[in-house]
Amino acid sequence: LAQVVIPSFMAEKLVFGPQGATHFVIQVVATAIDFAAGTYESSTAETENIALDAEVTGGITLQVQLPANSEHPQFLVMGIQFTQVMHGVTYTLSNDAYNALAVVLVNTV
Repeated sequence: LAQVVIPSFMAEKLVFGPQGATHFVIQVVATAIDFAAGTYESSTAETENIALDAEVTGGITLQVQLPANSEHPQFLVMGIQFTQVMHGVTYTLSNDAYNALAVVLVNTV
């Protein structure tokens, strides 16, 4: 089990998105890769849309599960994706200059 814990925050002050973005989603992916066989196992978790406003967002905990005692390297990746909510419909913004992804942990065997 891997988890990412983010304390409460005000999105308007800490998250800077592209023009037109009204919300964002935080994503976490854990992957164990067997490089020799060219196979992998993954587990994902993500938040609901979080508004880019002055409201304080409560703490966030995202958990992902991979098989215990894996013999393969494991990677934990965290990302942010910006969206626009209009008339109750969510649209993913495709501005890759703002969407980000980073490897936050590598566990080698």
